Amino acid sequence: MTPDREATLGAGTKPGALSPDELSEFLARPLIARVASVRADQFPHITPMWFEWDAGRVWVISRSRSAIAEHVRENPRVCVSIASDELPYTRVTIRGHAEIMNPDGADDEWVARLHTMTGRYVGTVDSGYADRTERFPRWLIAVTPLNLTSWRGGGWAKRYLKDTKDGGVGDA
Repeated sequence: MTPDREATLGAGTKPGALSPDELSEFLARPLIARVASVRADQFPHITPMWFEWDAGRVWVISRSRSAIAEHVRENPRVCVSIASDELPYTRVTIRGHAEIMNPDGADDEWVARLHTMTGRYVGTVDSGYADRTERFPRWLIAVTPLNLTSWRGGGWAKRYLKDTKDGGVGDA
């Protein structure tokens, strides 16, 4: 017998995947995306970045000389992790393909997204950041999900649970 997957948090948060509305709401928060790209030596490289979720894609902006831009040009496979650091510890993992949308470096879309992200991440604390830095060349990178997994709250997914001889739940 497998016990119910009760929330391990006292807050009563029901564990499980996010609904489409919850996912949109979560990804609208100013959280940091950790984007893992593949280096030439096949080791992962993780870059913490501001992001925007729009049209079913994760959008990030990197500096033109950044390691992630070099990696994506060589190998578009990436993994993006976005998680809250507070209860109920909601998280989203996206495995997908990244594409540099302005390969010649000239495109105003990244500038518009930079202004949107600046407002979202720093607000009035440094509202002039986008204006001061938009002269520096950047790459607009879109990550198209191949797989998206979300989870919130405590508890264990069913695949991690198994019955033990004494009827308790052990680690799988």
